[in-house]
Amino acid sequence: MRAFLGWSALLISLLLVAITVVNPRQEFAGTRFPALALNTRRFKADLFDARVKEAPPTGIIIGSSRSMNLPSGLFTSLTGERFFNFGVFNATIEDDLAVERYTLHNDPSVRDIVVGVDPQSFDGHIPQLPELTHIARLQGALDGTLGNPVSSTLLTLRPYRDALTVSYLADVARSVLNAAHPPEAAYSFDSDGVLQYPKADRARKTGSYDWPQHFRDCSATQEAQYATYDSLATYKRAMLDSLIAEATAKGVRVILWVPPLNPALDAAVHTKPVESANYDRVISYMRWLARRPMVSFVDDIDPAKFPNSSGWYDCMHYDSINAVSIATSLASAVRSANTRAAEAVAAR
Repeated sequence: MRAFLGWSALLISLLLVAITVVNPRQEFAGTRFPALALNTRRFKADLFDARVKEAPPTGIIIGSSRSMNLPSGLFTSLTGERFFNFGVFNATIEDDLAVERYTLHNDPSVRDIVVGVDPQSFDGHIPQLPELTHIARLQGALDGTLGNPVSSTLLTLRPYRDALTVSYLADVARSVLNAAHPPEAAYSFDSDGVLQYPKADRARKTGSYDWPQHFRDCSATQEAQYATYDSLATYKRAMLDSLIAEATAKGVRVILWVPPLNPALDAAVHTKPVESANYDRVISYMRWLARRPMVSFVDDIDPAKFPNSSGWYDCMHYDSINAVSIATSLASAVRSANTRAAEAVAAR
């Protein structure tokens, strides 16, 4: 029995070392092997921590991949605030709240937060994702235990526990095999967290990008998500309410917006009663939230007026040209909110 336990402990130790070194999902320290997926939550937290040490941002962009290519530099030039893009892939309302708490905890100079809210984020069937629970810093911020050494240790150990599965070990093996011929990077980021699509952009320039297929796959997924719920989950709304209340209590202005859909998908969504009702329900809720002090909702972003009508990667992700158009509208809202705040202070 003692020998069995000893060999078992050795095997588990070797597995944990392999998981850490190979790090196929970018949850640990290893960087020598190509990751199978980009862990934007950890990556953005690292970028943000570095920016805070250099020049603390005073504006934060929060949201999903649909917010990630909004150019921080344009926000900075148009508003006078130093912006950082903390958008992450597949963001949920839990992510939004975690990022808000993490950024305000570590950077008290933040004065403006721009929150891109995807309508399907209010689906109560969408759980908190492992990509968030496995990043101790962000999960600690969400739990309210950031800075607690015991909680931090337990949260740091959680991804190791969850990694001891057949599927994770299969990812380790695939990452090792990919080391001989690393795949072309689909995404890249600048130091302010702004997303670029080098692989897709190259394919678009050469005419090899299969846009119809990307659109069909994206539309099928999105329409299915819009049709799976018939109300805004109470606990999801409570989280967004908490984000707004906590930010404004610290004097931070909140700009809400709903990222646009490609016009073809938008039209399809609004021809189906359940999907249309879900989308419109979120818009109404955003307008209601904007009645609060220090909260604004930007609802005049019209894809029909975008400068590049073909500037879409799929049914909901727009290119850098259209991102500039959207960012200009949002930055104008930030500037207006800041002006109103300054006038209110001067009137006292």
